[in-house]
Amino acid sequence: FVWGQLANDTYSGPQDIPRKLTSLSREELYVAKVRCGVSHFVFLTDSRRTELLRALIKYCQDEEPFKTGYVKNLLCNVDRTSIRYIQERAHAHIGLPPENSLATIDRQFFLFTPKMKTKETTKIFTVVNTSGVRLRCNVEMDSNELYSNSRFTFTFDPESFSLEKKASQVVRVRLICNRPPSESARYMFTIVVEKAKARRGSFRSHRMGGRGFLE
Repeated sequence: FVWGQLANDTYSGPQDIPRKLTSLSREELYVAKVRCGVSHFVFLTDSRRTELLRALIKYCQDEEPFKTGYVKNLLCNVDRTSIRYIQERAHAHIGLPPENSLATIDRQFFLFTPKMKTKETTKIFTVVNTSGVRLRCNVEMDSNELYSNSRFTFTFDPESFSLEKKASQVVRVRLICNRPPSESARYMFTIVVEKAKARRGSFRSHRMGGRGFLE
């Protein structure tokens, strides 16, 4: 919101009542800082967060197939704690409030920091059915993502499950170290949610893009 001298719609007169500024939102810009003077405003945008915001808006609108590697790189370029807020901003931009989603996930990323002698590390997240219908859920990793290698393996328990309306499911993510970790790595997994009675041919219209970030 802006108000004060030269803050009306045309920036040529005073604005006594705070006015919502929508121009930056329409341009899908992420504003990191605002500086206000007596008769001027300066908005500092964050290019990395803006790029991630625009990508999430595009993929939430199903404008093109989701590119896991591209979005993972964008996620790596922003502070992990800001992921949720950018996601919520993308939903708001396309007019998709959380209550209109089929399901929600309570975690946006996981940070694994196993010690040298740690064989297995487990994290959990919860998938909640916020709809009034039964859902079918699958945890997937993109074929281009490294699911396992000689040093470590990721497993999900359960990988597939059904959710009755308003029910929830705890999913365990396990990192099994076959050899002591020697370098950092980042991976992405997807929660695919569809209505349980939907035909496979209508899968796209019911798909929910819930993504997790592993580091």
